[in-house]
Amino acid sequence: MRCLGFLLPLLVAAPLASAQTPVNGGGKPAEIVVSSDWERILRLYQQVHGGPERLAELQRMSFDFTTSTFDGEGKELVADPQKVEIRFHNSASIDQGEAGPSKPVPRAVRVESQVDLGGEKVALISVVTPGSVHVWVENAEGGFDETNARELRTNAANDANALLAHLDLILMPDSEELLFRFVGVRQRDDVKYAAVEAEFIPMRGVQQLYRNYFSPVTSLIERMDIYDPKSKRRVGCTRIGDYEDHGGIKFPRSFKSYDKNENPVGSWVLSSVKVNPELPATRFSAP
Repeated sequence: MRCLGFLLPLLVAAPLASAQTPVNGGGKPAEIVVSSDWERILRLYQQVHGGPERLAELQRMSFDFTTSTFDGEGKELVADPQKVEIRFHNSASIDQGEAGPSKPVPRAVRVESQVDLGGEKVALISVVTPGSVHVWVENAEGGFDETNARELRTNAANDANALLAHLDLILMPDSEELLFRFVGVRQRDDVKYAAVEAEFIPMRGVQQLYRNYFSPVTSLIERMDIYDPKSKRRVGCTRIGDYEDHGGIKFPRSFKSYDKNENPVGSWVLSSVKVNPELPATRFSAP
């Protein structure tokens, strides 16, 4: 489950300064706006995703996940596909009357992958929540045994956090765990974007600073720059694309990352995306 750390995101917000055309091409174009107000940018962005209610309804997701990195000679090394299932939101406890309050359900990331152990590839399953990390490795009988191997647990936690950070920056724009600041119109890749800076609150443990670039055509995020939190220097960027419509929600399926000199670093490809599939609670408690 390697290849994820390089993609830890950077987010910044800037003004939308051109006509915003709905992704589906239908209906009237979104209003033309020059805005220095993140709240107005947020409303346009939510509109593209079918409205804030539609984004709030995004509770679960699953997809096949293929990562790659580049070696010193510029050759792309593609990893084996993984299966990812995510419980995207924390669920608060609910008053059940005489039965008392239900237990709150935390967000969680389940990944099914393969790992090389002693020259042999075996199946590996990890489940990461805000308060726990569980990793199971396939045994000789075809079952799974939980392991406390520090490297496997650390990799699982880091990879789950990287995934959630990217998805939060794109699909949870009103999160209370993110702080946004409009920084103006910035030209990148020969396009003038509305740019918005973003950073996670300290409890998330995501150190990088981010700047998101909102397309003047679709209002979707097409680029994400990553900055070092101490020097404030740009250390790389991720170009985001291949958005797929899921009942209004535009789900990104391509993430391509580059270093500060525009050399390719790696990529994520998300395929077979499902929004709000049935995912029993047992999927996040046992292999």
